[in-house]
Amino acid sequence: MPIAHQELGSPDAPVLVLIHGLGASGRVLERVAPLLAARFRVIVPDLPGFGETGGEDTTIEGMARAVLEVVDAEEFVAAGHSMGGLVATALAELAPDRVTRLVLVNAPPTYESRMAARARRADPQAARDRRPALEPDVRRPDQGHDALGVRARA
Repeated sequence: MPIAHQELGSPDAPVLVLIHGLGASGRVLERVAPLLAARFRVIVPDLPGFGETGGEDTTIEGMARAVLEVVDAEEFVAAGHSMGGLVATALAELAPDRVTRLVLVNAPPTYESRMAARARRADPQAARDRRPALEPDVRRPDQGHDALGVRARA
């Protein structure tokens, strides 16, 4: 069963999926989504167990799979707040060829990332020999980029 979601913006614009945090719904993004819809096709889902979707609680991966069912774009930016950041990360892991950028806002570290950090401390050389599957592309506003990595206008 598809999850409840809102779509704003032009169908031809690049797709941005905004994912709410724990104890919330897509309604918490009602003010920011229209602002972003000027440049993006914004998809705001209500994760399983939240908002209009309701239903049973599920895992982070289950939530990510539910989001993938409503995102029909070949490529998209996934942005998540808090627990939504974990869902966005799971999206990037499940569909690395579709997620072009990952925006995490106050997202907690995953269990896997904490274990990887422990492994790096235990064996720093082995950690340097491994290359991450998803390389960060950190761009800051003070470097002339907005949060989505788009070059700011002069």
